[in-house]
Amino acid sequence: MNEHQEALAEQHASEKMGGTSPLSKALQNRRPDTAAIRPKDGAFRAYVPTFVNPLSLQGDDKLEPIVYGRNALNHIHTAWDAMNTTAKEVSDLGALARTLPKEVKRVADKARKDLENINVRVKNANDALTKSIGPAQPGVATEIRAVFRAMEGDTAKLAAVREAIANYDATTIRALISAPAMLSGLSPEVAAYAREQGELLIDTQSVNQRNASQDAYAALEKAITAFESEWAANFARWSPAASDDEKLAALMGKLNKKDDDNE
Repeated sequence: MNEHQEALAEQHASEKMGGTSPLSKALQNRRPDTAAIRPKDGAFRAYVPTFVNPLSLQGDDKLEPIVYGRNALNHIHTAWDAMNTTAKEVSDLGALARTLPKEVKRVADKARKDLENINVRVKNANDALTKSIGPAQPGVATEIRAVFRAMEGDTAKLAAVREAIANYDATTIRALISAPAMLSGLSPEVAAYAREQGELLIDTQSVNQRNASQDAYAALEKAITAFESEWAANFARWSPAASDDEKLAALMGKLNKKDDDNE
């Protein structure tokens, strides 16, 4: 019997008597150390949501509000990604809960200033559009609105609006959207269609600027809300609970206060 056979025989005899062979012991002890790869916080989301990605803001690259909005989103995305990386690397998440709230506030405050600037762009675009449409005019405009009031049913009025749009009839469209819809006898649905299409006909550039600004505002507002709420939840989980000493001190403080009140 060679050495290998002797080793196997020894292992078999050991296991038969209820013992554990050296090989079995070695296999039992050969367990991977998973402490380094287990998440320190199972609820931690280690990635930035896709809607915070600057490219999630769809639109014409030539429109300034789109470029501005993407830059604002990128500011949040960059900070969020860096904070995630740090959270995955450090061992003391409690330390992050003490130090990062100021950074979250700084990033969010900067983003809110960007929101204010985008809102100014919305207002400027609407002002330019209002100027292009002009105020309600007497004369021909009054007669046009009277013609629409005399039409029976929304179908006829909608067809007339579509014909004016197709013929680039800015005079008719201005008469309809520069005054309250009731003066033309338009239903809310027909009036909304006339305004939407009419604004594009009269001042396409201002409409595009306004719409792009509104899209940028909505995207950035959503990103700010998610950024703040996500990190607030992280900090709440990572902040150490009050120690027993702190709880006892709080209790003693309450008891002492009651004693003072009774004196």
